[in-house]
Amino acid sequence: MRRGKLFKKIFIVIFTVSYFLFYSTPSVEAVVPYNFQFNQAVLSESKIAGTPFMLNFESFNPNNGLYLNFSGWVSLSASNSKGQVVITPPMVYVSGGEFNGSVRIDAADLNTTITASAVGYSDSVSSAFCINADPSQIFLGIAGGNNQVGRVSNVLENLIKVRLTDRYANPIEAVGVMFKVASQPNGAAGSLSATNPSTDANGYALTSLTLGNKAGTYLITASLLGSLTTLAAPVNIYETAIPMPLSNLSVNPILSVVPRGAQQVFQASGFDRFNNPVSLGNVSWSVTNGGGTIDNNGIFTAGTKVGNFQNTIKASVGAVGAAASVSIIREDDESDTQKTENEGSQGAGVPGDTGDQGESGSGVASSGSGSGQSGVTQKKLEGQGVLDRVALSPNIIQSEINTRNPIIATAYDKYNFAINEINFKWSLEGEVGELISDTSANAELVLRNQPGNGKITVSAIQNDISKTAELVVASKPTPGGVFIFDEISGPKKAGESFKIKITAKDNSGNILADFKDQVALRDSTNTMIPTAINEFKDGVWEGDITISVGKKNVVIDAISPGLNGVSNTFEVTGEPAHIAGATSGAGALGSIKFLGAGFAAGFGILGSALGMAWMAGRGLEAIGRNPMAKSKVMVNMYLGLILGLITGVLSLAAAFIIARPG
Repeated sequence: MRRGKLFKKIFIVIFTVSYFLFYSTPSVEAVVPYNFQFNQAVLSESKIAGTPFMLNFESFNPNNGLYLNFSGWVSLSASNSKGQVVITPPMVYVSGGEFNGSVRIDAADLNTTITASAVGYSDSVSSAFCINADPSQIFLGIAGGNNQVGRVSNVLENLIKVRLTDRYANPIEAVGVMFKVASQPNGAAGSLSATNPSTDANGYALTSLTLGNKAGTYLITASLLGSLTTLAAPVNIYETAIPMPLSNLSVNPILSVVPRGAQQVFQASGFDRFNNPVSLGNVSWSVTNGGGTIDNNGIFTAGTKVGNFQNTIKASVGAVGAAASVSIIREDDESDTQKTENEGSQGAGVPGDTGDQGESGSGVASSGSGSGQSGVTQKKLEGQGVLDRVALSPNIIQSEINTRNPIIATAYDKYNFAINEINFKWSLEGEVGELISDTSANAELVLRNQPGNGKITVSAIQNDISKTAELVVASKPTPGGVFIFDEISGPKKAGESFKIKITAKDNSGNILADFKDQVALRDSTNTMIPTAINEFKDGVWEGDITISVGKKNVVIDAISPGLNGVSNTFEVTGEPAHIAGATSGAGALGSIKFLGAGFAAGFGILGSALGMAWMAGRGLEAIGRNPMAKSKVMVNMYLGLILGLITGVLSLAAAFIIARPG
């Protein structure tokens, strides 16, 4: 009975407590964090990238629908379809619960939003709005396909790509771009797959180039169409066409008249199937039908048998070959010469005169060496020594801008003997650089900053006879950039230092501020100090240099991996300076002077030393045999030693006089 009453009391207590806990406690509504309400009407209009626009928002209590009198700093951030973007300013001050001011976003996009954040407030995001690219200042730039190298008549591997952007790198869509082959080698017919494409959503316009059948540099320009033409500067794209593989060989001379036992130099020139000159490697020479022997340099030595030897001279490079004929005559029989010339036998090879092509695989005769003069009898052949043609080596120059390229001209008579007493006249067509030349057989082409095509013509003049030869020039951009020299004014004085300034730039003209590589320096006199520099600061090197030898046209090269540069030409005057490594410019005479001075000093000192040693030895020997005559022997011995010493001093003086400048 008692136990039942106890359980009843416990149940009543538990029920009462539960009731008060679950039913008697007043309910509490959930509280929503405060936020910011954006004025969407202000954002509804399209914005311009980089141009400030108005932004308006208020602090809001969503629990009661009332705006708050909030004052404090609010952080702003922005994003679009590509991710987070920069908004300026990133933080604004709200006073009285409302912000009404200007902000700026540089990134263009169709769906841009702004987020406002503050302590105690939830992140509030605006509705999406559009920001367009800024058309007031636009840029056309190269995005790919520049500075490619390909075979003639082939399509370049990579597409030529340009991109149109505003000043904040936002792409500009649906603008027409005109591609044009502005310059190409003479006779070439390069073509573009698209000449007037429009930019896509990313601002790109594309085309591809099919190279013409001529080797050289191709210039493609890209410019805007329509009303935007004047807003963006055109861009230049440079491509280089190289010859096809070797297809034809020619041997020069194709018919040669050679006296018995005399020598004749043969030259080989190579061409592709479009007749572009091809540089040859090793040329294999052989004699197949008799007449004499030929060495690896193409120098033929006639035998003793008189006669015509058809297609006997063979030149081959791999599977490509050509032939020439030789007529051997008696040294004193001019009738054989006339007979052979009238026969006009032709050897195998490329038809036509290729004498002016110039470049030979091997055996290029230079003046006074290997010209075929040795072995020739004293009787002069008819027409020997009379100018017949002139050849250039190399016969094509394809090189990077800001480089120096030596050229050698050689004049020949009809027997292919080199002729020395010739005046040469040089000329350059095309604005690719500067030709440094005089009336000698040597010239130098200095390619400047602008890639392009040109032609060098040389005329060999002997009395009233004039013969010409040409070579093709093509310059292309360097892959990494260029070194730009500040103008070097002249004249400078040999042996005195002067300042130069070199700036490292990429192919778009931007300074390479982080350039730190070592750069080799050289000049056209080969006497410049220093010869290497590496202390570039913010892409610029300034310092003193010294050139030790006077010369009229001097240029300085700067060379490093991927970059090179060349200065303007200037004059260095004055006598050679006494600087280690400097040469006097006297050539062989200077070398002979110093050699003679060395012999004079060496033999003079050696002779006096040997004489003094012999005198001392004989004197001591005499004293040993007759000690009583010591005083007389000593006097004569000392006199001999003094005489030997004087002789040594005189030899040094003679060496000094011989080596003295002037």
